[in-house]
Amino acid sequence: MLPSRDATLVGGQVSGSCEDQVFARTLAALDDGNIPWYRLRVLEWFHGFDSTAYREQLGALSHAASPEFRAMGLEGRFALGDGAALQQLEGDAARFGTSTLAELGLVLETYRNPDPTGIAALGRIVGLSDAKYTPLVHGAAYSLHALHTLDSLPILYRLLDSSDPTVRLEGMFGFAAFVANFPIQRPEDGPSNRNLTSLPGGKYTTGDGESHFPSIGSDNQDTLAFWKTWYQANFENPH
Repeated sequence: MLPSRDATLVGGQVSGSCEDQVFARTLAALDDGNIPWYRLRVLEWFHGFDSTAYREQLGALSHAASPEFRAMGLEGRFALGDGAALQQLEGDAARFGTSTLAELGLVLETYRNPDPTGIAALGRIVGLSDAKYTPLVHGAAYSLHALHTLDSLPILYRLLDSSDPTVRLEGMFGFAAFVANFPIQRPEDGPSNRNLTSLPGGKYTTGDGESHFPSIGSDNQDTLAFWKTWYQANFENPH
């Protein structure tokens, strides 16, 4: 059980909105034995919800002694774009088992806050070298691709030299989305028209880059070389 969950009780009653109360009461029914089965399902129920009390409950979860509860708190905070959760993950990664790391990596893909501090944390996570952290590396790489902000470009450039083909692919997709001036991808949209429609006023949308999207299942060597040259020309040695 999560020792701190009673912090949401005031005078014996659960405080906050109806959603806050439901979340607190749901937590009260979880323990180390059942939380791996229900963690993602509960967070899916609350996807899109936000409140001060909800954030406080997630914060308490993410500092629980139990790694299983701690993972749930981090996952909920990722979905809210809490950059401090990324920084905590850097220090907490060794606490989690293989299946929990796989789940954390999956939810990490939903992080969409363009704040530079979070972008920098994603860059550190994507640099983890231990093979057991591969799900976190893939999750961070996907998030960087989906964000494709100006601040993310130096990190996306590093991804192009990764020995992991999945990471390289995310780097190329990130550059292609940046140059096409696509909006930040929302997790709920999937491959929708919104995500693939250029916003007006893109500085680089009139160049060659729009025709250099990578192909899944291909080695993309020409595309990889193009984006390396493009970044060097535009950011390392601008004319």
